[in-house]
Amino acid sequence: MGRRTRGNVYRVILLSMVFLLAFSLIFPAQAATEYKTDLGTFYYSLPYGVGRGGATYKDGLMYDNRDPRYGYNVMIKFDIAEDAKIYKIIFYGDAQGVSEINIVKPNTNKKITGTVYYKLSGGYTGSKQFEGSRTTASEVKAALPTTMVSEFKHNDNDTYAKVEISLGNSTINGTVEFTFNVYTGPLPEGYKEVDVTFYTYVIVYYYDPVVDQVVSKAYELKKVVTVSKPPMLRFILAASIAIVSMGIVYALSVLGFFESFTTVDLVTIAVLAAFQAVRVQIIGRQLVFPLLDRVPGAYNFAVADFPFIMLLIIAAYIVKKPGSVTLTLFLYNIISEIGRYGINPLRRAYPFAQGVVPDLYLLLRYKLTSVELFADKPLIKGITVGHVDGFFVGFFRGLFMQLSLYLVFYPVLFRLQYDLGYVLIRITIPRAIGNGIEGAISVPIAKKVEEAIQYRDFKPFVFIIFASRVSNTPFVIKGVTRKLPVIL
Repeated sequence: MGRRTRGNVYRVILLSMVFLLAFSLIFPAQAATEYKTDLGTFYYSLPYGVGRGGATYKDGLMYDNRDPRYGYNVMIKFDIAEDAKIYKIIFYGDAQGVSEINIVKPNTNKKITGTVYYKLSGGYTGSKQFEGSRTTASEVKAALPTTMVSEFKHNDNDTYAKVEISLGNSTINGTVEFTFNVYTGPLPEGYKEVDVTFYTYVIVYYYDPVVDQVVSKAYELKKVVTVSKPPMLRFILAASIAIVSMGIVYALSVLGFFESFTTVDLVTIAVLAAFQAVRVQIIGRQLVFPLLDRVPGAYNFAVADFPFIMLLIIAAYIVKKPGSVTLTLFLYNIISEIGRYGINPLRRAYPFAQGVVPDLYLLLRYKLTSVELFADKPLIKGITVGHVDGFFVGFFRGLFMQLSLYLVFYPVLFRLQYDLGYVLIRITIPRAIGNGIEGAISVPIAKKVEEAIQYRDFKPFVFIIFASRVSNTPFVIKGVTRKLPVIL
């Protein structure tokens, strides 16, 4: 690849990053509904959720037919004023809302909790959790003042979540959180969306210096949420990518594209894809992710992705053919579906969404230069082509993986809409950079792997490994008698 071509690629990446940052400023993080009172400030979030990396759900939007196993969390946060002396707080949370159709339902499979984060002397803090219960609207009405009862919207048997928070004779300072869960049913035919109004009532018992005693005050918090079907355009996009991608794969197979991949290439890709699945679905999810992702910034910059990216780069480095990235990701996806996620045709689009652009880059490298892919030839400032290739493969994979995941696959497959601006700034760009750095670091490792197995010096290596394992006999590579380690 010539200097001019490389310069153009760098400019495209820089302009893309600037565009994404500018785009994210147009869509800033969505704030919770805020209520300021003389005793403190309430924040009403629905749906409330913080994914890995700190990505938050878009406030005020839920999709229909959300799986009850997960549902949507409702959270009311109460930042207590410094001079308030509060002794007890009772929350009554609306668990089904008021709308023209019954679309939101209380999730009886999830706990109702209240948590107080209080301040201690010496700058220390403490916390205590309270378990809540379910109650009826009739009980809520009985606890409210007459002025609120006259405007009460629910029927007596409608469901509310309740929690009572008290620290005994000690005052409650700091922050209090009240959380429960709801889920959505399917929207009836003819409905694209429906607005649901939720009500939460809070009764606060506090010391009033005017009357010199503890009194109570009730607050009504209201939240309007739109329940809609997942964006049809994104569903069509996901389905189109899946259908078109599989059609392209079939067409390429008819045209003989895959004949350039030897049996050894395909077996190598399959083995490395299987290693990726084991690394992510077994080792990663059970051991690595829960620990490493707690480190600030580790998830955002994809630190735990390093072994996955390394295996991807090894596949591309050894095979040295455009298509190797997408094929590796495709096989990894199939294995993961069989072992963990379940078969879903829409998932066919996911590996193509993140693998096609890296492969297009490799195709350009393959066509525009006479040097081998990932060749270690020195260029300007000591950078090697191999490291640059690894960076671009990792960068493009990370960038388009996150964009497709948060913009298309989460809304379509999981009924989740994350806040767009937060995702772009805090996750998409950092993870793309992290994957790029991991790709560059993986190139010398891939080179050592290729040298260790002397890949192009014997035919089909799976048979040789198997024969060596069974017969316990050595084999010859480049005139040197060697004996493979036992790996089968």
